[in-house]
Amino acid sequence: MKRLLFAVPLWLSVSSALAQEVPPETYRDMWCATAYQQTTPIELIPPEDQPRAKVFLDAANAMMDRGVGAMSAAGFAAAAIDNFKQQLLVRVAMQVQQGGTPEFEPAECDALMREFLPPEFLADQPATQ
Repeated sequence: MKRLLFAVPLWLSVSSALAQEVPPETYRDMWCATAYQQTTPIELIPPEDQPRAKVFLDAANAMMDRGVGAMSAAGFAAAAIDNFKQQLLVRVAMQVQQGGTPEFEPAECDALMREFLPPEFLADQPATQ
């Protein structure tokens, strides 16, 4: 019975978040940003590589900010956005870190990431097809 009582608020929060549909481009932005954020833990990167990793992390954060802004503009409440981000965090972890099938290919996220990288950094990066 206690499990059922716990599941009801969870089900209600998930179903209310799903009542509004996240636009596909926004979903992609936020999925790719989450994947980059999860795979670039700055504290685990050697000190000499941290400046380069920080550029990618900053770009991922900007990509996430764009997605959050788009959700807000589409009428999502702040609580619904936070809930969606938490659900996405779990989903991306299962797909990227736990051997699942990613919804987006790395090349697709890399191409999207290029929109957020500084021009001087792009000169050192090969273009993705």
